[in-house]
Amino acid sequence: MKQTLLLCLGITFSLFLKSQESLNISLLNQWSDSTLPATSYYNSPYNEIWGYATDDAEYAIIGSTMGTHFIDVTDPSNISEVAFVEGAATGTSIVHRDFHDYGGYLYAVCDEGQSTLQIMDLSYLPDSVHVVYDDNALIKKAHNVFIDEATGKLYGVGVSPLSGSYIGVRIMSLENPEAPVLLDDMLVGTGVHDIFVRNDTAYINKGGGGLVIYDVSDASDPLLLGSLLDYEGQGYNHAGYLSDDGNTYVLADETHGSPVKMLDVSDLSDIELVSTVTSGVATNSIPHNPLIKGDLMYSSYYYDGVYVWDISDPLNPELVGYYDTSEVPNGNGYQGCWGVYPFLPSGNILASDMQEGLFVLEIDQLTSVESVSSIDIDFNIYPNPAVDMFYLSFNNEHQDNYQINIYAMSGKLIYSQNTSLSTTQISTQDLSKGVYFIELKGKSITTKRLIVK
Repeated sequence: MKQTLLLCLGITFSLFLKSQESLNISLLNQWSDSTLPATSYYNSPYNEIWGYATDDAEYAIIGSTMGTHFIDVTDPSNISEVAFVEGAATGTSIVHRDFHDYGGYLYAVCDEGQSTLQIMDLSYLPDSVHVVYDDNALIKKAHNVFIDEATGKLYGVGVSPLSGSYIGVRIMSLENPEAPVLLDDMLVGTGVHDIFVRNDTAYINKGGGGLVIYDVSDASDPLLLGSLLDYEGQGYNHAGYLSDDGNTYVLADETHGSPVKMLDVSDLSDIELVSTVTSGVATNSIPHNPLIKGDLMYSSYYYDGVYVWDISDPLNPELVGYYDTSEVPNGNGYQGCWGVYPFLPSGNILASDMQEGLFVLEIDQLTSVESVSSIDIDFNIYPNPAVDMFYLSFNNEHQDNYQINIYAMSGKLIYSQNTSLSTTQISTQDLSKGVYFIELKGKSITTKRLIVK
């Protein structure tokens, strides 16, 4: 299968300049609490985002250094905090909370301090939230939680138990949603960062250890189904999400400059990387948490905000929108947009920014960058494959000046020039053999693949 990189429409910023940008996504409302203390690490009061809907109401759930906040977003023009649950661990050392709901309950963990697994009954919203379980017997600390709703199993990831050593994945039954029961622990080594599970098939993101997939129908004897341990643009395998048809898995490496990957997982014995995307904002941009809803893939990007692609053709993802939540200059740390939640019935998008709090967003129109720009910025590359040089030709009657950028597979910008000529010759003398991506940027952007031999 071919590998394709669609670089996103947007202004490329220096490391010290940033301005708020958006495409096809508009802000409906924003919430923050100026009384919350910020972490001593990233100056961040906020972390994970989640959503919850009843028959007639929608809620945003956002984590902070102090606990879990419930914001009524049913009417986006008039949002308000309706409930708050203090975390077992609080304060400026709390960087990471994680949530998942199941059967009217919210399950919450924290990755710092002397924490617990908290279970909250959401049936009393909007009046209140009742904590029905707050204990460290199963989980003292965990990096993430995930629930396979088809099987009623709760997965704790990167668990520090009350006693004993680190556990990569802890599997619990939610037959009684208020009283989890330990089924077994998966001893898959250290570095387990996140997990996605559907019908007992677990996709485990193992940081520097790549991606491994297990059948966990027998929690005591998991069966390895497949793995991807080495791939283009590899970094710290952070998180991923499976498409509705089960054929595409989106993978984000939490590594500056590493693109988001589209994997063909229709055959788990032969997983293929079929395309990649980046925010296109800076060479050190860094993705965080991707999700898939229908044909759309949503990803939070530290510093860059929320990005949305149409992945109906996974080989050729098309950017349909973005919204920059952060005013923090793009850098080498971890600040800005933490997460995105697109699953509310209204279609509104929730996003959390580590410094700015909650954003309620709306996609204005699902129009791809490629379809908008195809008339006035179409171009050809020849010869392709190229040996010593290649030509880039295009119709320049709609604009006087264009920018030509060449990117490596990793997403790194390695060459750039401006041109007003309809045909430009470019030498490949400084390019190693391999695959590159040629971006032509004017009022809009088109990207095509180049092979250098």
